[in-house]
Amino acid sequence: PPARGSTPSRPAAPAAGGPEEEPPIDDDDVPF
Repeated sequence: PPARGSTPSRPAAPAAGGPEEEPPIDDDDVPF
């Protein structure tokens, strides 16, 4: 499946980690 353009609402980065809407404490430790 096409990784780019398939999800215009959200990039492929959060898909590998988790929901970008409510990031855990890990998000503060690792700024994406």
